[in-house]
Amino acid sequence: MTAIRAPFAGVIIRVAAAPGDVVEAGSELFSVADLSMVYVQAQVYEKDLGQVHTGQTASISIDSYPGERFTGQVASISDLIDPQTRTAAVRCQVANPGARLKLDMLASVQFPTAMKRSALSVPEDAVQDIEGKPTVFVRTSPSQFSVRQVETGSSGNGRIEILRGLKEGEPVVSKGAFAVKSVLLGKELKEEKE
Repeated sequence: MTAIRAPFAGVIIRVAAAPGDVVEAGSELFSVADLSMVYVQAQVYEKDLGQVHTGQTASISIDSYPGERFTGQVASISDLIDPQTRTAAVRCQVANPGARLKLDMLASVQFPTAMKRSALSVPEDAVQDIEGKPTVFVRTSPSQFSVRQVETGSSGNGRIEILRGLKEGEPVVSKGAFAVKSVLLGKELKEEKE
């Protein structure tokens, strides 16, 4: 039996040999990785690539750690665009104390930019799905609401952009929108039975 030492401390991420195997010089036996610093790869749409640059800060969230953000830096931006998704790979380097980030975890990456634009947005819970279409309830009087189909855009920080179907200043139901939806669907079911 021979002891094999890695040139650095790390974690074995792949084993290519088993006890008793005959191996030749230069054969790969194990893959070892230092997970104190990891790469998180994001797919960024072609239209947004002009806002991302090497060295830029990235904010990373992982479903396993709700409410927690990891900070990294853009290490590289791919020179190739995927023709199907129209995205490019952006690799971010992230410190990983305690090895909490694991290989192949899914992550959401945000790149803070200086670009600003005005947009009409509502709280995410104001938008309800009715018959497969995004819908909001606009308050027309203290006890009446109109059902309005909308076209949504991007979302973030608990808000969703409204591209069409709503005007600025129109009051929408946010907390309680699901209850209004339930009442609406209950009425429709009752009318169908009659």
